[in-house]
Formats: sequence, structure tokens, C-alpha cells
Amino acid sequence: MVLEYTHIYLNQPGHMTDAFRARLKAHLRSDQLVHWSLAIATFNAFSKCAVVIGGMPDSMPVTELSASSLRPL
Repeated sequence: MVLEYTHIYLNQPGHMTDAFRARLKAHLRSDQLVHWSLAIATFNAFSKCAVVIGGMPDSMPVTELSASSLRPL
């Protein structure tokens, strides 16, 4: 649910259906949705800034997580 919301938020914000909004409201409280939305927006903004100033240095450690290792909220 949260990953689906993130995808829509970043890629198709005008295409969120009423049915999806209802499922989202059943899954997250309003304050959780606000915090998640702010986290996504902040990460997205910093990612865009990083690309504009030349990307990330090669020496920066990167953590990769498999989606199967994530627990549902």
C-alpha cells in the first residue's frame, strides 16, 4: 500500500482514484499519511538537488534492500 502510494505520489499525482484513497485511509491515519508524504517530497527534492550538482560520489556507501525483506506497516 505504501509503495503503491509512493509510486502514484511521485509519478502520477493527478491519477489517484477515489477507491485508492479509501484503501489508503483505511491503512494509514491522517498524521501518518502527512508524515509519509513529507518524507517522500523531501527525499525527492534532495535527490533532484544531488543530480543537479553532479550526482553522488562513488565513495558514498549505498544500502540496497530487497522488497521481500520489508515488513508491511
